[in-house]
Amino acid sequence: MSESKHTPGPWTVGKSDAGFSIYAGDLLIVDLVCGITDDEADANASLIAAAPDLLEALHQIALLDEIVYDPHNEEWRDSYRVAQQAVAAAIAKVER
Repeated sequence: MSESKHTPGPWTVGKSDAGFSIYAGDLLIVDLVCGITDDEADANASLIAAAPDLLEALHQIALLDEIVYDPHNEEWRDSYRVAQQAVAAAIAKVER
């Protein structure tokens, strides 16, 4: 995997007086102040907070290209399972 230049995840969403905030641990990444509904702002914040997870899932999928497809190959099946779990976890974080 390539070295990330962004703040490493996991990122989380918190509610603030002004709207929503995204954190990496105790580090504030961004405050979101939006003139939209709270539900839409919360959904947008969840999507932004899932960015590191989505990137990791894409890296896992890209690794599959490095392994010759063979459903009987244990290395391929294990890599596919890891990629599948990373994708499912990233989607769940967005759609929480």
